[in-house]
This record gives sequence, structure tokens and C-alpha cells, in this order.
Amino acid sequence: MKLDRPASDRAMDADIASKLNTDVATAAFGLSEVVDENMSNAARMHAVESGKELSEFTMIAFGGAAPIHAASVRKARHVRTADPAGCGCWLGHRLLRAPFGFESVRSAYSRISRFDAAAINQTIADLSAEAISFVRSGSPEADPDLECTAYMRYVGQGWEVPVTIEVRDYAVADGELFRKLFDEQYEHFFGRVIDGLDVEIVSWSLRATSKVSPPDRIGKTAKADEAKVRGTREIFDVQEGSFQTASIVARADMKPGDFVAGPAVITERETSTIITASREVIMQADGCLLIRVKQSA
Repeated sequence: MKLDRPASDRAMDADIASKLNTDVATAAFGLSEVVDENMSNAARMHAVESGKELSEFTMIAFGGAAPIHAASVRKARHVRTADPAGCGCWLGHRLLRAPFGFESVRSAYSRISRFDAAAINQTIADLSAEAISFVRSGSPEADPDLECTAYMRYVGQGWEVPVTIEVRDYAVADGELFRKLFDEQYEHFFGRVIDGLDVEIVSWSLRATSKVSPPDRIGKTAKADEAKVRGTREIFDVQEGSFQTASIVARADMKPGDFVAGPAVITERETSTIITASREVIMQADGCLLIRVKQSA
């Protein structure tokens, strides 16, 4: 589908630019900034709630729009980005390759100070039976992997901490083990534990999934040859705040080690990847595009 540029300009002018007394390009930039900042804030909040530092991770940009927006989102979070091969329909690929599974969830309240091993064992057994039964309805010979989570908190708190629990029978003395696991997870999230407060289990979940072989790990591919440039076009660089002349590179032309420095547009059937002036992209051995801050030779 080819963009109708005149119609797009008219819509942007009628709905935004004319109301803000600005030009169409500035209005479009502002609109994109709002969208990108909303996505960036969502990523930051998720990281904070999980006790993670986003700069230590690589962002995977998949879907038709993600490689277009990723340049601005990663600008705010200072992270590397990888665009997988076929990223426009990557989620569909993942769904087809994902293990068959089911998650059982149940509310079952208990306190660690009054650790009821029999009740906890029964809860785990009921969840396991339900989840395994569902998995075997789709894969009769499956010997599924089981992962149990207890949602725990200090008594009176309004937010639970997920704590991974081994699927087995427990004894009364294992109340200390549950408290230890909770303390470790709480300290991971918040930096310290709170002394003198009892801990309660609010609910449980148990996930049963068919076994799948893990993918083979591959090493990072260094940049080697400059990618073939098919032409140039003007793009708005969100970091520079202005239009820039960008190289046009067809993803199908790139082989492992090929690189292009921004500003650039990597085109393919399902989407386009925007490379801003401060970034460079290197084709990896598995077909991913690794986008990072420009580095000298």
C-alpha cells in the first residue's frame, strides 16, 4: 500500500497543524514524539517495577511499525536494538514456534507465620493436574515443564511480589524456605527487606508447557563491508530535529557483516527501519539488524 502524501498532509493540517498554527512537518513531528514518549515511558515503568536497568538490554523491534518508531524510543532509553528477520510478521513466527502450554491461576490465602504445608501441597497438586490435563489435550504424549509462582507480600501491602516455587510437596518446616525466597525477591525489586512484618501468600499460578529445544546461540557479527545503497531520500531525524538526506538500502541486498551508517532507511516487504544520524546498523548472521551508536573503526 503506497502512502497518499497529499491526503496525509491534508489530514494532518486539518486535525493538528491548523489548530496549533504550525506547519504540517512540525505537527507530524510532535505527534510522533507523543507516541514515542508514551512507548518509552511504558518501557521505563516496566523496567522500574521489575528492578531492571534498560541500558543493559537489547530492545527487539518487531511488527510493522516498531522499526520505524524504535529510533526515537531507543534515543530516550540509550539501548541497542535488534530488528529480527521478517520482523513485520515476527510475532506470528514466534506463536507458531512457541511451546504448547496452559497456565492455571487460583486464589489461596495463607500466612508464612502459620505455614499450612498440607493446604499448599493441595493447591499445587490441583493447579498441576489442571494445567497438565489441558496440555495433554493438545499433546497427549507431552511430559510438560512446570513452573509455579506464589504471589506474596508483606501483610497489608497492596502489591504482590511473584516468587518462583519448586513444584513438590512441602513440610511445615519449609515455611522458612518460603520466607527466604520472598526476602530475596523483595530485596531484588526494592533494595531492602522490612524486618518484623509477616508475609502472606495471596494467589498462585502454575504454568505447564510442552518441552522445546533451546535455540543455538550465535556470536555477534562485526561490521565488514558497506551495504549497497540504492538511492537517497529525505527523512525527519528525531534526534537532530530536522530533515536529513538518508541512504536507502534494501534489506534483501545485505549479507552478514554489511553495515550502513545513519541517516538511512532499510527497506523490506513488511516495514522500513529508520536509522538516525547517530546510529549505524550491521547485518548479523541470523538475519537480524543490530542497531547501535556509531563507533569508530
